[in-house]
Amino acid sequence: MAALPDQIDALVFGEKQLAFRPRWNPDSNPRFFELVTPLVSDGVGVGGFELRARVSKEHVSRDAMMQLEYAPAGRKRVELWRCCWKPFHVHTNKRWGPPGLEFARFEKVSHHHSFADNWVESEARMRIGSLPAARLINPDPPTLSDFIAFCGECFKINNIDLIEVPSRNVDMFWIPDD
Repeated sequence: MAALPDQIDALVFGEKQLAFRPRWNPDSNPRFFELVTPLVSDGVGVGGFELRARVSKEHVSRDAMMQLEYAPAGRKRVELWRCCWKPFHVHTNKRWGPPGLEFARFEKVSHHHSFADNWVESEARMRIGSLPAARLINPDPPTLSDFIAFCGECFKINNIDLIEVPSRNVDMFWIPDD
């Protein structure tokens, strides 16, 4: 796992901006539009501090993800905070889930894996596993645009409106891979 920069919590909880208007990549994944864009804090870019997003090509009203991460060049990325909007997957918290949510099961409902719930402060690292602790998103954003706005508020990205909802053309002959 990549070593996190000192004061990563200040970066995560501080105000930040997208460095530029990001563009969705329609070719990187057969099922999702994806984007990765650098983030700026106090007018300074921090190498590897990024926003990753994924939106379903098939489902307009579900299955999106946005995530803060630290991905230094040539190293594996470290997930810092993730929001999942009406996913098709199930997430089950481990025993160290947020108080009252230990072993909670989120079955195909919007939830977020906050930095605070997954940060091991005494060891200055994230919990092992892909952000294992989560909470419900309540109220659940009704549209993809609302989900993006919610993530902007969570992540304190003050120009999140630079992200445009990707346009889709429905392929009536699309068949899911087995």
